[in-house]
Amino acid sequence: MSNIRAENSGIILSLSGSPTNPLTLYCRSCILVTTNLSIERRLNFERNHCLRSTRLIPSVRGRAVRSFALHVGACMITLENVSKSYDGGKTFSVKNVSIHLPPGKLLALLGGSGCGKTTTLKMINRLNDHTSGRIVVNGADVMRIDPVALRRSIGYVFQGSGLFPHLTVAQNIAVVPKLLDWPKERILKRTEALLDMVRLPAQEFRDRLPRQLSGGQQQRVGFARALAAEQKVILLDEPFGALDPKTRFELRGDFMKLRRALDLTAVMVTHDMLEALLSADLIAVMKEGRLLQMGTPHELRTKPADPYVSELIDGPMREMKDLKDRIDDEKGSRA
Repeated sequence: MSNIRAENSGIILSLSGSPTNPLTLYCRSCILVTTNLSIERRLNFERNHCLRSTRLIPSVRGRAVRSFALHVGACMITLENVSKSYDGGKTFSVKNVSIHLPPGKLLALLGGSGCGKTTTLKMINRLNDHTSGRIVVNGADVMRIDPVALRRSIGYVFQGSGLFPHLTVAQNIAVVPKLLDWPKERILKRTEALLDMVRLPAQEFRDRLPRQLSGGQQQRVGFARALAAEQKVILLDEPFGALDPKTRFELRGDFMKLRRALDLTAVMVTHDMLEALLSADLIAVMKEGRLLQMGTPHELRTKPADPYVSELIDGPMREMKDLKDRIDDEKGSRA
């Protein structure tokens, strides 16, 4: 364990492992403990080093100390005090939301209807431009990127498949690569590889039209299309919501395997807490346009920061208990 002290700034770094240079970006993790650091300076450090607040730990030598988990290296997606207003600032759909998402992780944006989760998602690829704050994707400020080029570099999966009905499966998948002027041979290889990844054999499915597919098959094509240009970031707007339970379970499992295999960074909108608990590395709970808490499923379960978070977490548990009670009652009535 290595310790670094910067008494003038009040920073103490405790790094795991024994790196040659304690500040190297190759460190897997470390803990930042701040004592005299001002809120403004702490937030600046957090933005620069992709910190995620976790918990308040006991005081050290009589001073309250806050602990942060530090994901060293650049975040793939960062939102800094992002707000969105459609009426010139009178009201806000999203207000002062800050999110730091490391590469290769899946973040679930969770909350009820109208909480701002879909607006937040769409600001990442500029389907909606934010009113204030800053959004950075893969090291670049999105407002400095042409919105069309930005959207082509980020995969997007809709609740419905959103396939073009007059194009075949292969043609739907090839839309973005064609816009990027990929060679035909490269497009063909990528299309067939993706169809295999989503368990739709190319020889059987590439020439079908969307109307010749089931809902689950259409959504699999939608996933393939979102990744056709070898995107490393993918946005998902309730991608499993329109599917029957069996198909939803199978497709969610396949997507999780695909995401890990391709090392994708993903943001998924959902109103289903159980889906978030099963799928996400991190969950951001929103209410009335504000971010109430962001953390791992375990952190939200064990240390909810707000009664609303606790209520959402308890929902699936209550449903499981009600189901068990009903099954027990039916067993008792048959006896």
